Amino acid sequence: MPLQKRVLLFICEKCRKFIARMPYIVKLIEDMKKDIEALKKTNHLKETYADTLKTAVVKMPIVNTNLPTLIIKPKIAQNTEKSRKEIQKSINPISLNIGIRNLKETRKGNIVLKCDTEGEIGRLEEEIGKKLGGKYETDRPKKVFPKIKIANYTGGESSDVLESIIRKQNPWINRDEHLKVTFIRKFRNKSTLTIYAECSGSLYVKMLTYGKIYINWERLPVYEDLTISRCYQCQGFNHKNNKCTRKQVCGNCAGNHVTTECESETKRCINCMTANKQYNTEYEIDHSALDASCPSLEYHIKLLRSKTDYNT
Repeated sequence: MPLQKRVLLFICEKCRKFIARMPYIVKLIEDMKKDIEALKKTNHLKETYADTLKTAVVKMPIVNTNLPTLIIKPKIAQNTEKSRKEIQKSINPISLNIGIRNLKETRKGNIVLKCDTEGEIGRLEEEIGKKLGGKYETDRPKKVFPKIKIANYTGGESSDVLESIIRKQNPWINRDEHLKVTFIRKFRNKSTLTIYAECSGSLYVKMLTYGKIYINWERLPVYEDLTISRCYQCQGFNHKNNKCTRKQVCGNCAGNHVTTECESETKRCINCMTANKQYNTEYEIDHSALDASCPSLEYHIKLLRSKTDYNT
């Protein structure tokens, strides 16, 4: 008998023996499960850490930054409290079958409302037009183009010239795809420049897929740009220190001194401390406000992504 056939018969015989023993193995496993449960009930066997995690209720902050949003603006400037009272007096969310997820008062008397669905926002916008159209106007937040950055550039061309060069040397960029070089920056500790640009969603996907583009005699890396502006006086986000009216806060320990003069070995993040106090989040605070993995920074990055239109 050929060797291959003998091997095949041997394997088949082993399989038949294993299959024949399957009912016994299954019954053995079931009996073991029953024994384990019985031991747990009599406290002879403690729950493992994994078992505890399965039944534990973990409180985590729920953040949905991409909810349908409506901005309500008074046609004549007034304080936000007056706007809120007039809107709440005239609009009945119960009769509209809508839930108001969030109401925020902003500058110039504007009110920002968030609902769970586009349908709810649509009904709310229509009702405001009917009842308050003479005094208020509505608007939807406008999303921005995705942003990219191109590193290690050594040339000296202007933004307009650079845009033209990028299009000519990278033929996979379609003519109708939006691309605009917004600014060029030189960092103190680098001899090269970084190019910042915005582009349409389709071009953004291609840029990150290719990973590099040609500019003059160079092939340069492309990255997503999720830069969040930061104030180095109060350590807050979305404003600069030259326009800050808050007190000086250390980015290392959250004390009231300049970060570069900090001598503390204890790290505290003022942004996560503030978020926990104001919004009942449960962020870890034992890190520097400048930490790249700071939960407050991650929240603002998520918020920036929610305001970006990746579908253009």
